[in-house]
This record gives sequence, C-alpha cells and structure tokens, in this order.
Amino acid sequence: MEEVLAAFLASLMKTDDEHAKMYLDLVDDALTLAASRRLEDLMKNTPEYRGRIATKYVAKGREEGRAEQAARAVSTVLTARGLELSAAQRARLAACTDLDQLDAWLEQAVTATSTDELFG
Repeated sequence: MEEVLAAFLASLMKTDDEHAKMYLDLVDDALTLAASRRLEDLMKNTPEYRGRIATKYVAKGREEGRAEQAARAVSTVLTARGLELSAAQRARLAACTDLDQLDAWLEQAVTATSTDELFG
C-alpha cells in the first residue's frame, strides 16, 4: 500500500492544481480509513506537496473565512439596529464572497434605514 500511495502522491505533483485536487478527492473517497490516514500522513511529510497544493487551499480557506466573518458583521450590525433580513437577503449575504462588496454593505449597514435600502 505504501508504494501505491507514494506513487499516487508523486503523480499528483506532476498534475495541475485543479486536477490534482479532483484526483485526490476521488481516490481518498475510495480508500479505507487506514489508507486515507496514511495518505494524509504522507502529504504532511512531503514539503513539495504542502508547498504547491496545500498552501493554495489554506489561502482559499482563509479567504472564505474572511467573507463569512464579514457577512456575520453585516448581519450583526443590522440586527443590533433592529433591522431584519428577509430569507432572500440572508441567502444573498451568505453567498457573497466579494470582500469589497461585503465591506460596502457593512459601511452602509451602519446608517441604512431598511435592509431593502442596503440590498436595493
């Protein structure tokens, strides 16, 4: 098993990021729990893998976290001001990943007289 996982990891290093992530997900889903954990251990101990692929996904996760935090901030300000979001507005806010847009909504949330004004 060790040789197969090492060969798989080596092949991922020769594959573009998008396909590498897809192949990793497909293979990991098919592995036993023990094999999946061993593959994870191999990836943690392979600096080239961490440097090339994992770093990209860490950055992506941080960006998603910033967007979620910004959306919560908008919602918190509106709630504190007694303004309630409709289900559609809540969904729009939660789906937004544009940090500039979220920052603009946060600034507007401080003075908006209604949620319709904010999302209009």
